[in-house]
This record gives sequence, structure tokens and C-alpha cells, in this order.
Amino acid sequence: MKTKHFIILILITIITLLTLTSINATNTTDTQHNIQQNTTQILKDTTKTLKTTTEQKIIKTNTKNIKKEKETQNSTTNIKGYTQLTQQINTIKKENQTKNYESVNLTHGNYNITKPINWGNTKTKTLKIYANNNLFDAQNQTNFITVKKGYTLELYNFKIRYAKSTNGAVINNQGTINIYDSIFLNSSAINGGVIYNTGTIKILNSSFSNNNATNGGVIYNTGTINITKSYFSYNSAKNGAVNYNNGTLNITSTILKYNKAYENGGVNMNLQTLRIQSSDIYNNQATRGAVNANYKTLIINKTTHKQNTATKLGGCNYNNKGTINIYDSTLNMNTAQNGGCNYNNKNAIINIQKAKHQQNTAQRGAVNYNLGNMTIKGSNHTTNTAKANGGVNYNDHGKIIIKNVKSIQNKAQRAANTYNNNGYIQINESKFVDEKAQQDADVIINYANTKSELNQNTFITTQHENHHIILTNTPLKLKNNQIQLTNKQKITINQTLTIKLPYHLQTTNKKQINYTINQKQYKTNTTTTTITTPKLTQIGTTTIKITHPNQINITIKQQVKYIENDTGCELAIITKIPCKNGKPDLSKLDDTYKYADENRAYTITSSEILRVMKLDSYSQKIYGFVPKYTFFREESSNIKYIISREKWNVIARALNEYHVKKGFYAVNPPYKLVVNLTGKIRYYPVYYDSQEWINGHQYTCGPTSMSMISQALNCYASERKLSGIYKTTSYDGTSESDIIKYSPSVHMKLTNIENTKTSLINALQSGSMILWHIKGHYMCIIGYNLQADKFLCLNPSGPSHNINAVQWATWTQIKNTDRALKENGFMKVTPTWTMTTQQIQYTQNYYNNMGGKYTTPCNFEYPNNGEDNIVKYTV
Repeated sequence: MKTKHFIILILITIITLLTLTSINATNTTDTQHNIQQNTTQILKDTTKTLKTTTEQKIIKTNTKNIKKEKETQNSTTNIKGYTQLTQQINTIKKENQTKNYESVNLTHGNYNITKPINWGNTKTKTLKIYANNNLFDAQNQTNFITVKKGYTLELYNFKIRYAKSTNGAVINNQGTINIYDSIFLNSSAINGGVIYNTGTIKILNSSFSNNNATNGGVIYNTGTINITKSYFSYNSAKNGAVNYNNGTLNITSTILKYNKAYENGGVNMNLQTLRIQSSDIYNNQATRGAVNANYKTLIINKTTHKQNTATKLGGCNYNNKGTINIYDSTLNMNTAQNGGCNYNNKNAIINIQKAKHQQNTAQRGAVNYNLGNMTIKGSNHTTNTAKANGGVNYNDHGKIIIKNVKSIQNKAQRAANTYNNNGYIQINESKFVDEKAQQDADVIINYANTKSELNQNTFITTQHENHHIILTNTPLKLKNNQIQLTNKQKITINQTLTIKLPYHLQTTNKKQINYTINQKQYKTNTTTTTITTPKLTQIGTTTIKITHPNQINITIKQQVKYIENDTGCELAIITKIPCKNGKPDLSKLDDTYKYADENRAYTITSSEILRVMKLDSYSQKIYGFVPKYTFFREESSNIKYIISREKWNVIARALNEYHVKKGFYAVNPPYKLVVNLTGKIRYYPVYYDSQEWINGHQYTCGPTSMSMISQALNCYASERKLSGIYKTTSYDGTSESDIIKYSPSVHMKLTNIENTKTSLINALQSGSMILWHIKGHYMCIIGYNLQADKFLCLNPSGPSHNINAVQWATWTQIKNTDRALKENGFMKVTPTWTMTTQQIQYTQNYYNNMGGKYTTPCNFEYPNNGEDNIVKYTV
């Protein structure tokens, strides 16, 4: 009889196992693994039991197996519709079994929420819901679920909208929740537009959009929450448009954008501990703290903040009596009334290390507005702008310590870097480059009642407009600071120079200032405001070194030049130079004309270089081409050396290389150059210029292409200059409309042409260069080889888009780049000058007398081929 009972028990067990294994295939791997594990264990124990000869042992062992199965067996139920879901959860609550977890698998059905679920008061502590992207709709009537303390809920592929409640429109959690691959939309509450948490929550790969609340548009937290690889957008709240945190909140590898708080915290309102790691945060808004309003502890690491806006304080962070630590993060293009990135209130602390701040704006403090304590180390500040004071920092009765910081091209009405209003500043081992203010002082203004410090800093201004660098009303503690100025405007020879010194004390005490000009010593008794130099007689760069009584060493580089000669006036005397086969016939001229074909070195001064370049560019405007020949005069000589265009291109290309490598903004030839042209020719004068990394940023392909075109048109403008003119950014590049609009300011005009081979050839054969625009990239075309039927293409970032840096390309290769043409596609570029009647006459004489139209021979010279550094020049 016992044997029969045992056989029946085995049959029941097998039937149960068969039922479990028929579960829908959408169950998770965990469920399948547990079922397989239980099945294997039961079969092992059953086999072992059958081998036992004693009936008592069989009964005992089998009873043990039944008890173990009752305690550990997990189950999954297929559900269709919300009603079945609530019924199944109620059924689970009534079960006497204790399981690892219960799981429900949702199939297609109606999941309109009719009443909330309460998970708790069960022997099984964990509920898993596999929603399979079925849409739950609470119809703005109720929340979805409450999880009690000690219980766990796991949601997979869950999607819900229009939930509503006082605390946690979707979830009120007192226990533990894990959320995976889920979507939460259009829900609202007073606290926590989606989640109200006093327990523990983990969120992974989930999305939250268009939710709102008074506090915490998505989450109201007093427990612990970890958010990873998730997405939050268009959520809103009065405080904390995404998170209102009064517990512990960790955010990692997450995107948060277009969220809005009507008061504090466009993303987070933090009252306890918040950590943000490796996330992207942009286009969020608030009155205070467009990203974070912090009142306790906030840590930000390797995170990007971009284009966030606070209508009042803190374009990224508003810190009130809390502590913020920012490490290795990027804060770009953020905006506020005060504190374009950070607003640090009284008794608050901000520490910043290895951060990058670029193009932030504010009325005061384009990066930081400080009333508390702030430390900035190893960071960069670039092209930030304050409409009033402090292009980087505005220190308002606070304390700022700055060390090893690099600041470049920041701007303000006053103090393009730091404005100190009755606070304390200490700046050490930092560099300030081309900081520009409209009045008072370019870099630092110190209005303080304490003695601030500047130690071992370097101030560099390459386009100095004779403002003060530092302005203070109280003494500064100074040690080993260096100031290097290059005056913006060139002056002509034999002029004096009035210098407004870069450090000013509001005092009438006269002190002796020692300075040297080109190593000659001078002394003056003057105020500490200005000095006037003797006449500057040396052509080129005059260096003025000043030992200031307040322990700042100042070096001023002043460009001194000749008064330019009238362009081409010497050719106006001769109506026509006889030409033979397009070449000036020197046999018909006097001995003041010679060909530059001797095997010797020729010395050419800067005035001659400028004259030829201007006449050539004027010729290109009138005729489309330069003449076949040009001429130059050597220093202290009246002989006109006539030179073929192929030989002059050797000089022209060397000058273009000189301008590019020296970083000049426009034409700025050396005082003189020496060249031996024997055996050297070039068919193109252009020096290939790749996109250049400057101050940590790579200027884009549009300005680079136009800079190379400007070389070919003899009206050189540098990549950096054009980047400013075209309003180029390292993020958005250069718009075609801006290139068209602003190029005339640098003597170039763009005209759209048809996107055909014939149009390109006609443009090039008329003397124009071509700007080539494909999607996301600019290149240029500067020549056409008729014999090979190929175009000379220059690609600033080549090789890319199937075009090399320098390439003779067929029309088929041009058509088959990896990107389509954008907007106009091809535009011809011609020089544009406003010319007087006399200049036109001089240019016509020059063009006709020098052989007329120069056309490039049909051969394959690359612009950078051949000998480099064949020109020796003297600055």
C-alpha cells in the first residue's frame, strides 16, 4: 500500500513539473534556471530514494523533498489584462507557500488601471512583473502600486502613462524596487511625479518624460536610489524637475535634457547626498540652479553640462549652504543672470578640479558667482562672456583660490577674468591669454578691503588695446608675475608710443619706472599710469621691457612698420612696356629693368612684398588673373627685377607658409627676405593648411578652406581670424550663410554656381577659386588640369570623405564623396576691393605691362611638394 502511495506521489510530482515547464517562453532566464535546478534536484533525490530497500526511509526522504519544494518552488503565471493582474496578486497573497519570488507574465490585453495594487502582507516577498511593453493607463485617476517595507518589486519592460496621486503617481515604495527597460509618461503628483521612495530603488535603461509634480517631477526620495543608463526629458516641477532628493541618490551614464523647474533645480533639488557620474545634462531650465539646487552634498564627475539656463542664479548649479565637488567635467554654453555655471551662496563651498568651461554667459560671473568659499584647480576657461563684470569669476565678499588655471579670450564690460568685490582672491601659477574688457581693466579688478595675492602668473595679450591688465584700489601681494603684451595697432617709424601700464594704484605718488627699448635703458619719473617712449626707429618688432615698482615684469612687443608707398605709382610713368610672346621685352627698355634670373640671392623688403600682393589681388578683381610676370626692387636699389609668375610663386608660397606657421591673422610679411630662385618654380602659391588645434579647440573646415582660398587670391586671412568673423564654434561649425555674409569684410565674395563639371571648369578658368560644401564639411578647389581633366582639391581634415588632404581628383571622384552636397554645394570665390580711379589705372598698367593673363600649365605639382624653407627672412 505504501508503495502505491509513493508511486502516486511521484506521478503528481511529474505532472507538476510538466505544468511548470509549459510556462510561456517569455519567462526570464532566472525563472527557467530555478525550474531546471528544482527539477534536477527532485529527480536526483527520487532516484536515490528508489534504491533504498526500507519503506520507512522512502517515506522520510520523500516527505523531505515535498517540504523543500514547498519552500523554494517559484511560479510564473500568464496574465491577460489588468483585472487578471490584480486577481493574481490577491491570489499570491493568500498562498501559504514561501517562495523565492512570484512572477507574472503579461500578454496582450487591456491594462487600464482601475484600482491601485498594494504589494505586501505575503509569505513570498518578491514580485516580478514582466510587462512585455504592454501599456498601462491610469487615466489620471490613481497610482499603480505601493510596495511595503520588507517587500521587493521588479518591473521589466513596463510602460505606463497618466498616473496620478499625492505621493508617487506611479509607485510609492517603502521596500525595494528594481526597474529595467521601462517607460514612464505624463504622470503627476504633489511629491514624486512618478516615484515616491522611502526605501531602495535601482533603475536601469529606463525613460521618464512629461511627468510633473510640485516637488520632484519624476522622483521624490528620502531613501536610496541608483539610476544608470536612463533618460529624463521634459519633466517639470516647482522644485527638482527630475529629482527631489532628501536621501542618497546616484546618477550614472544618464541623459537629462529639457527639464524645467519653476523655482529651484531644473534637474535635481538636493537636500542630502547626490552623486552624478559620466552623464550628459543639457537644455534644462530653472529660476535658480538650472541643473542642481544643492543644500547638502553634491559630487559631479566626468559629466557634461550644456546650454542650461537659469533666469536668476546658477546656470548649472545653485549652492546654498552645501558643498559641491566638480571633477573632470565640461560646462559649456550655460546662462544665468548671475553665475553662468555656478552660484555659490554664503557659507557654501564649491571645489572645482580639471573642469572645462566654455562660452558661458551671465550679467556677472559668466562662470562663477561666489559669496562663499571656492577653489578652482587645473581647469580651463575659454570664451566666456559677462555683460557687466567678471568674464569668469565675480567674487562678492567671498573667498576664491585659483591655481594652475588657463583662461583664454574671456570677455566682460569690466574684468574679463575676475572681478573682486570686497572679498579675497588668491591666484597662483595660472595663465591668462587675450582676455578683453571694454573698460577699466582687461583681466582683474580688485576692489577689496583685504590684501589679495597674485603669485607666478602669466598675462599674455597679443592684441593689446592699451587697457590696464590689473586694476586695484588696495595693495596686492605680488610675486614673480609676468605680463607680455603685443600692441594691436602697428605704428609707423619715428613715432612715440604712450603705454598705459597694466597695473594701477589709485594714488598720486610718483615713482621711478625703469624700462628698456631694444636693450637700451631708460628711466622716468611718472605716475604709475602711463609712460611715453622715445621715438621708435627700428623696423619690425620693438621690444619694451618694464620693471614696475610693484614687482611685475612687463614685456611689450610693438610692431613698427614703414609708411606704405603708393601702390604701383612707379609704373604709371610708362604707358606701355613692349611685350614679345607675352614676355616684357627688355631690349626696348632702359637698364633699370632686369630679369631676376641670376644665380644669386635677392633681398626683398616687406614694402615690395605688400605692393606685389596688392597689385596681384587688384588684378584678380579686375581681370580674374594675375599677370604672367611681376617685379620687385631690392633694398636700396632702383632696379626693377622682372620675375616670371612660376618663380614669384616660390616666394608667395613661402610667405603663405610663414603666415600660417607664425599664426598671423592677416598679411604680415617679414621685414625682408632673401631667396635664390635658380632652378625653383611653383605653379600654385597655396600652402596647405590643416585644421589647427588652438587653445584646446580645433577650428572647423569652413574657415580653413576659405583661408587657403584667400592665399590663392592674395588677400590672406588666417583660419583663426575667419573663425571669429564667421562666428564659428567648435560644436556647430560654420554656417554657409555666415561665410557668404561676412567674407566681403576680408575682401572675398562668394557666388553660387551650378553643381556641374562645366560650371566648375568655367569658374576656375575665369580665375575664381571654389568653396565646396558637403554635409558637415567644407573643402576647396583651386585648380584644373585640362590635359588630365582633373581638379586640384584641398581637404582641411584629409584624408576624409574619400578626398585626400591634397588630391588631383576627377569629376567622378568629386561626385562620389561619402556625403551629399549641402545647400549651394559649389560657390566661386573672387576678390572684392573698393578701388580708386588711380588704383584702377595703376593696376591696368601693371597687368598689361607684365604680360597679361597667367594660366597654370598642365602638370601635377602639389602645393606642398618641392623644397621647403628655401626663403630666409628677417623679422
